Amino acid sequence: MELKEKLQDYTRAQFAALVQKIHKVEGSKADHDRLILHFDQIIKHPLGADLLFYPPPTDRYFGFDEADIVFYHVNKWYYENGQLAFKDDTLPKPRHKTDRPTPQPSAKDLAWKASSDSLAKVQEVENRVSEAKRNAEDAFVNLDALLNATDAEQKAQSLKPVNSKNTAFLEETLSKLEVAQRSVTRGVHGYDFLTLTVQFAKDDAERSISYTGRNKELQATILQRMTHCSEQYLALKPTFKKRELELHLRTQALVNEVESQLIRLATATNAGPLKEVNFFHSTMSDIDAMPRVLTTYSDIANAFDTVLPGLRYGIRSAASGLAWNAASEGEHAAQYAAVMAFRFDKPGLGEPFALSVPLSELVATEGRDWSYLAAIKAEVDLPFRMRSDVAKNRHGKLSQGLREINDLAHIYVVSTNTPTVASKVKVCSAIWDSASNGFRLVRSGQPTNEILWSAQSAARSSSDLPGRKRLSGPGYIGPISVPVVEAIPVIEDLYFDDCIVVFPESSGVEPVYVMFKAAREYAGAAHGNGQPVEDNWKQNCMSGSGSAIPSSIADKLKGQVFKRFSLFRESFWRAVAEDSTLHAQFSADDLAVMKQGRGPVTVQSLLPMAERLEVFHAMSSEDGGGVYDLDNMRVGVRPKAGMSA
Repeated sequence: MELKEKLQDYTRAQFAALVQKIHKVEGSKADHDRLILHFDQIIKHPLGADLLFYPPPTDRYFGFDEADIVFYHVNKWYYENGQLAFKDDTLPKPRHKTDRPTPQPSAKDLAWKASSDSLAKVQEVENRVSEAKRNAEDAFVNLDALLNATDAEQKAQSLKPVNSKNTAFLEETLSKLEVAQRSVTRGVHGYDFLTLTVQFAKDDAERSISYTGRNKELQATILQRMTHCSEQYLALKPTFKKRELELHLRTQALVNEVESQLIRLATATNAGPLKEVNFFHSTMSDIDAMPRVLTTYSDIANAFDTVLPGLRYGIRSAASGLAWNAASEGEHAAQYAAVMAFRFDKPGLGEPFALSVPLSELVATEGRDWSYLAAIKAEVDLPFRMRSDVAKNRHGKLSQGLREINDLAHIYVVSTNTPTVASKVKVCSAIWDSASNGFRLVRSGQPTNEILWSAQSAARSSSDLPGRKRLSGPGYIGPISVPVVEAIPVIEDLYFDDCIVVFPESSGVEPVYVMFKAAREYAGAAHGNGQPVEDNWKQNCMSGSGSAIPSSIADKLKGQVFKRFSLFRESFWRAVAEDSTLHAQFSADDLAVMKQGRGPVTVQSLLPMAERLEVFHAMSSEDGGGVYDLDNMRVGVRPKAGMSA
């Protein structure tokens, strides 16, 4: 709102709006403080800004809100001093001694006024119900129309040749469906929100009909209108709920269909975050002192900032707990501890994200020439590494509209004090980019990840940066301040995409550890042909470089869509267990394990982490290998030396 030079430049309505804005505490703290200072400067009242929060005691406050109280004292003080307070004020005419006092209203007049005020409140409730009803119905109509149009477009798209340009169209379609479905949720919630308002207004109308200080005729009208309003309101609630559920089911079915089509199209045309460059942007401020979550969206860059202190505490606690276990338990299964849970992915190909952590949080950095290690592209051993994965929600019931959220993205600190977890991490250099006024890191592979650390915070909104826009925030974000050390349940899914980033010594910035969302966490469609099955396929899997994917299994999985590679792995082993040719090569115990989506152990062992047959990639994604390319997969004992993404 426009701030004026003096109080007399404000109308009464404008001044009331200013006071209400201050009391509502809208905007940032700096903006709120600026409004309070402005009030203090223009008011000229002896109490100044204290009038906002500590008004003098008086018996005239009954029925007043906070703005009314301030207004009363300002008016009183200016009138007592013979001055006008506001632009639209007029000084009261002086009373002559001969003037007769204003006659007091009669009991009948007071009763009429009280009932008239009640009638006005009923009208307000009716208007609010009408507006909420209209908003919900408009949202229903809009979503229904979008579903019909999308359905028709889907049928038309199926007749068109594969085109990479269609990827953007399908992504836009998913975004539109998300926005329209959120509007329905808000509309129904807004209607439900009025339940107590309607109930209280109806109860008041029923009580007031017998009040002696009210007008009987008006009170009868009030009760009639409020009863009618309540009946109509309550009658629509189940109708709206039913309509919301119907549209929710239609939307989810169509979203799943569009999403599957998008993933298949992206796989066929080499598009999406697995194939394209994922650009992350951050500022240099405190990157070597505080963890930072990075996304490819410029408009939610600060969404995670409030949880960073808790995340730092969680990382330290996890590292301490894992180190204590490593020292006290001796040889044990691989362990990790979750330090943050959040919901970031939305329907589509998967959302890239990264995490930077001061390297000193994971290992002592003194005594090493990090610039030299970066120059020779060395690998160093770390006692802890970090990774992300999707796991079951353990943080209370979460939902989005009518859909319950069962899975959340988690970030883990992983102990490398076991042979099953690789400890070596590459050391990379951040290069100064004068054109962007910042340091740049490019990690090639699938996906290619690029980070720009800008020296100026203003660069975040610069139009030359390839930031994306997101229609909604990341949703639930929960740092885990007291991490629980746990055994890693499925060691086959333990892959990393991380590096140590070293900045030039002249920058004064200490090294940071960067973890990217791994390639196996993105969605994709299985493709490839595999190779003819061998009579001793299982035996070949346990020797050398393992065996190829059998063509009979490839035929079953080809074209199927998977939200992440662990889901592919489960489907693969179930398909092998059900294959009429292959299942005969496995024992009953093996088949039972495979039907649960895991590979069989190679040798029966009492060790906590007995070796299993696993699906791994002949060429890693870091070197350009396809994650869902069946011809790039091998089945065998995974090489433990390099567990990159």
